[in-house]
Amino acid sequence: AKRGRSATSSSATTVSEAVIASADDGYYDDMGMAFETTAAFLDIGFDDGMGISNSAWVRFQSVAIPNAAVIATAVLTFKVNANASAAFDMTIAGEDADDSSQYSSNMEAQSVSTTTATVTWTGDSSWSAGDTAVAPSIKTIIQEIVDRGGWSTGNDLTLQIIYGGDSVSSENYRFKTYDDSSSVAATLVVTY
Repeated sequence: AKRGRSATSSSATTVSEAVIASADDGYYDDMGMAFETTAAFLDIGFDDGMGISNSAWVRFQSVAIPNAAVIATAVLTFKVNANASAAFDMTIAGEDADDSSQYSSNMEAQSVSTTTATVTWTGDSSWSAGDTAVAPSIKTIIQEIVDRGGWSTGNDLTLQIIYGGDSVSSENYRFKTYDDSSSVAATLVVTY
């Protein structure tokens, strides 16, 4: 799916967005050490040797959804970069902002306010490099963002994918980024 394409029927409009800049996707750790915006992959998981967990974000620019539009569906999709090591939970949340900016530090990525609406995504231990990983519906998250008083069509939105495993054994998921190739960057498809 390419950025900014939309299709309208008599009852619904579909907007398809992709990450379009290097700094619009990346990952960070919970100890404040890692902040990566140029890797070919998003790293979400836990390193038991280091005792740290990694979470990630994706930012979509110029999202053409009007304020207070009623969201029918919202689908977040990634391309898998490397074989999964285990099955574990992730939490998807939106940045609770009218118009999100690119993150510039680990502290910023960790400290932004997030939406009340969240979605738990249990990953698949059988994911292999090149597979497509489709998150559960995130329409409640998108609805909360576009219902904000300051949201308007063309604003930017950021989604966080937060590690939620057992924090005991090493486990990780790796998804391709814009820096791997613009053709495999994360996509968001919303129908309203």
